Amino acid sequence: MLAVSVYVPSRDAKGQRLATQDVRAAVDDTIRLLSGRFGGCTVTTGYGAWQGAQGIVRERVRIVTSFAEDAQVDETVIVDHARNLRQRLQQEAVMYTIQPAGQVGFIGA
Repeated sequence: MLAVSVYVPSRDAKGQRLATQDVRAAVDDTIRLLSGRFGGCTVTTGYGAWQGAQGIVRERVRIVTSFAEDAQVDETVIVDHARNLRQRLQQEAVMYTIQPAGQVGFIGA
């Protein structure tokens, strides 16, 4: 079982706040991608920071995560999505992770 996560930023590469509708659209597109491929996802809010030209830039990030069997995961699809977000949201980089999830269960499934 793998955990697949895409981190959606709220600031651009210059540290400027992105428009709410742009962040929402990026989160919605990521939800559609991961839910469509893996059956569902969870969105959590995190807090990140990075070194900008004027010092540390802090931002909220939306972390969209799905769990999938190894054979279901095509990393190129996740990478292509992250590249698209990078361009759309004027980012230097967009983070994604694909990592072993350990024991995962769904009660009632």
